[in-house]
Amino acid sequence: MIEKDWNSRTVTFLLYMTIFGFMTTEILLNLTPPISRDAIIHHLAIPKLWLVHEGFYEIPWADFSYYPMNIDLLYLIPLYFNNDIIPKFINFAFGFGTGLLIYNYLKNRFDKNWGLLGFLIFLSTPAVARLSTTAYIDLGMVFFTTASVLAFVRWRDDDYMGTKWLILSAVCMGLAVGSKYNALIAWLFLNLMIVFYYSRDTKKELPALRYALYSLPLHFLLFLPGISKIIF
Repeated sequence: MIEKDWNSRTVTFLLYMTIFGFMTTEILLNLTPPISRDAIIHHLAIPKLWLVHEGFYEIPWADFSYYPMNIDLLYLIPLYFNNDIIPKFINFAFGFGTGLLIYNYLKNRFDKNWGLLGFLIFLSTPAVARLSTTAYIDLGMVFFTTASVLAFVRWRDDDYMGTKWLILSAVCMGLAVGSKYNALIAWLFLNLMIVFYYSRDTKKELPALRYALYSLPLHFLLFLPGISKIIF
């Protein structure tokens, strides 16, 4: 028993140190000026133009200015103070937050080491490691999508009692769709999951459809800020 506990603590220590190493490297890289093409001409440039014109305005020469921009709206704050470094840390924070969601889920399902391993696998994925050092919006979309799915799982694990987890799932999915159109794929699958699992677990088809439809207004409401620049 003592040897088993010592081995477990050793694994925990090694996982912590590896995670610390990855995060330290990414933090150092985030202290450098942005050089990524999409960050310079899109994710930072468009919010900067909004600031220059003191509001949303149409930019017909930039097709990407019509994309959802929930995450880019956050970049307005540091750009207002002429800081283009903090947006990289905002995107990094979304990646870190997604890792925490994975850690918390696996920790509750299994144990702490499995949670840390899940955190490390996500953090060290090449695409995630690369995106964590740029002022992009993909990690924000991943964070909200992951939170939405895990909130739905929690609602199902609670035997569909109450609606707070379903509401949280809908809110997060709305924010995800308002961050990037790619999240519409996850949105479709989430609604299908609600209908499928609820009807299968409770043998009630109409309530399952009703719950999916109840989520739509929240999806649209949270999607709206990301596309409001098109409307105005």
